[in-house]
Amino acid sequence: MLVNLKEILSQAENARYAVGCFNTPNPETIQAVIAAAEEEQLPVILAHAQSMDPPALLEEIAPAMLRSARRASVPVCVHLDHGRDWRYVSRAMDLGFTSVMFDLSDKPFEENAAEIQKLCQIAHDRQITVEAELGLLTAAPAPATASIPATESTAQSPSSASGSAAQPPSTASDSPAAPPSSAPSVSYTDPLQAARFARLTGVDALTVCFGTAHGQYKLPPRLDIDRVHQIRRQLDACCRIVMHGASGVDDAQIRAAIEAGVSKINYYSGISRGCSQHIYSRLTQCGGNMHWHAVHQEALQFMKRHAQEKIRLFAGRQPKEI
Repeated sequence: MLVNLKEILSQAENARYAVGCFNTPNPETIQAVIAAAEEEQLPVILAHAQSMDPPALLEEIAPAMLRSARRASVPVCVHLDHGRDWRYVSRAMDLGFTSVMFDLSDKPFEENAAEIQKLCQIAHDRQITVEAELGLLTAAPAPATASIPATESTAQSPSSASGSAAQPPSTASDSPAAPPSSAPSVSYTDPLQAARFARLTGVDALTVCFGTAHGQYKLPPRLDIDRVHQIRRQLDACCRIVMHGASGVDDAQIRAAIEAGVSKINYYSGISRGCSQHIYSRLTQCGGNMHWHAVHQEALQFMKRHAQEKIRLFAGRQPKEI
C-alpha cells in the first residue's frame, strides 16, 4: 500500500510511536524491511539516499521500491533521503516517490526556507510530502546543564543563520561521526527557528539536531531530549519531527525522543554494518564454502530480524524472542 509521510506520521505521533525509515539500496534490503513491517503489521518507510547513487542508481532502484510498496499489506512510503539538488529531487518525484527530503541544511536559513517553500508548492500539488533539515547533525555530547536555552539569539551564531555550518556526513558513510562541537548550542536546532521555518515553508517533516550523528559514534551519544519537547511545543501541529542517526543510540533514549515528539526515525548504519559483520562471521565459520545465493538469503534473513527489532522498538513493543 503506497502512501506518503502525512498519511502515516500523524497517526504515529498521536499514538506515541515512530515509523522506521530504512535505506534500501538493493532488492534484499527492500524485501527484508517490508517483510519485517508486514510481520509486525506496522507502516514503514523505504528510503533511497542520493549519496548511494552510484552504485544504487535512482532509475533502477526506484521501480523496485515502488513495486514492493504497492504490493505490501501495510502502508509503505517511498522516500528520497538527503536529496542535495533540484534535478535529483525532481527525478525522484517524476519516478513516483511519494516523499522527498531536500537537504539544504548547509545553506543560510533564508535560502533553505525559500527553496523548501518552493519545493512544497510543487510537491504538495502532486500529493508528495516534503522533509527538510535544520541544524548540524553532530555527535556532540550533552550540554553540562539539563538543557540548552531555547532562544534564537543563543542557539544560532550570526555566521550560521541556518543553524548549520557544514554539510552533514552521508548516511551511507562508514566514517566516524563528526567530532563533538565545542558549542552544541550553535549546532543544535533552535525551537523558535524550527517553528519559523515550518510556518514559512509548509514543510511536512523536519529533521532536527539534538545530539545524534550519521555513521558511527566514537562515544555513546547523549541526546538533549528536552530540546525535542521544546521544538514540538513550538512547531505547527501539521509538521512532524524527524530523528536521523539512530544507529548506536540506546533504546531508552530512542523511546524518550519518541515520547517527546519524534515520529520518524532514520536508521541504516546499524543494519548495514551489522549485516556485513554477520556474513563475515558465517563465511569464516564455513571457510567460505557457501553459494552466492545462500549468502544473499542469509543477508536477507539477518536484515529482516534486525529491521523487525527496530520497528518493534520504535512502536514501543517488547523485543521479540527469536
